[in-house]
Amino acid sequence: MPITDEDETEAARKQLESGIAVYSDFLTDPTAAMKSEFFLWQRKWQKVSVDDRPKSAVSALDHCGQFLNMKLLLQLLATLPITTAEAERVFSKMEKTTTVIRAAMEENRLEALLILQVHRDLSPSVQEVIDKFAATGARRLKLKL
Repeated sequence: MPITDEDETEAARKQLESGIAVYSDFLTDPTAAMKSEFFLWQRKWQKVSVDDRPKSAVSALDHCGQFLNMKLLLQLLATLPITTAEAERVFSKMEKTTTVIRAAMEENRLEALLILQVHRDLSPSVQEVIDKFAATGARRLKLKL
């Protein structure tokens, strides 16, 4: 039996109701307004070709305009992690960083080392650090990350 527009609308309505139940604390008017907003949002995108529709929740945020509840739901969707891989990676790096030798280090130093390990692409080059140190003329320099 082929899926009809009515079936898709019913499925969307059920998903919306479960989403409203979970995130009602974040929404301004969790029931009637959200349902109306959602169906106006759906109708808005039905008029647009598939190629011109946003491909992600982040790109859809730019098109929210007067849809305040939809914007809140899209922000939640955009910030929720899909997997726990990133968190697991950070804990793995923390275990490597907190060895017996480094067990006595302060929390802010541990945090700085973890940030350097996790975001290696944002770390300054050795030459930048040397230039900054040389420009200060100080023997001890507190570097801010």
